[in-house]
Amino acid sequence: MIVFLLAVMPFTYWGIQYLFDQDNVRMADRILPFFYGFIAAIPVILLEWALDVYFPLNWNPIGIYVYVFFNKEGILLYPILILLFLIFRKKSYSGIPLRELTAWFCGFYFMIALSEALILRNAATPFAALLLPMLRVFTVLMMTTLLERSLHAYSNMMKTIYTVLYFTAPLILNFIPVLDLLNKTMLFYLAFFVFGGVSTVLYFLESRGDLS
Repeated sequence: MIVFLLAVMPFTYWGIQYLFDQDNVRMADRILPFFYGFIAAIPVILLEWALDVYFPLNWNPIGIYVYVFFNKEGILLYPILILLFLIFRKKSYSGIPLRELTAWFCGFYFMIALSEALILRNAATPFAALLLPMLRVFTVLMMTTLLERSLHAYSNMMKTIYTVLYFTAPLILNFIPVLDLLNKTMLFYLAFFVFGGVSTVLYFLESRGDLS
């Protein structure tokens, strides 16, 4: 189970390469962004360990949502969201930067997975070891698509809409692990597969330039 947690991001990024044109793409262009994302995750992990922020679970709707956001996926995502938005809004591309954005996110989550593997070891739950890595894959697909659109949509209004979606998406996606915590199995899997399908389709369309 831990093997899947560790392997899913490198293999996802490797597989995504086949969506893009490989002409004139150096190996460094593929590897370095993944490494940058890996490095970017280190201060996030160290800060989390240093502060040891813990929000107790209160069994009311707001309490459960806050607990999941700060103890699971929500808060970890915002540093890389902000960093990539600040970096890529100043870059100019003749093509689509999805490959580089995907590499950053995959490297980031790979480092997160390494830190979790040291803690979880043999105590990983099916959600933490199997469903959570896939949820992160879908998150990578969705967030890269939203960021690409927020930076390169034709109209300023659409750029604003995609930017708002980019920064609010983690707040919405936080409801998926909430459903798991509440043992709402049917709703959880419905949300999980709908999110997975939508994010995969949108990413594929964006990689082909069909969302322009």
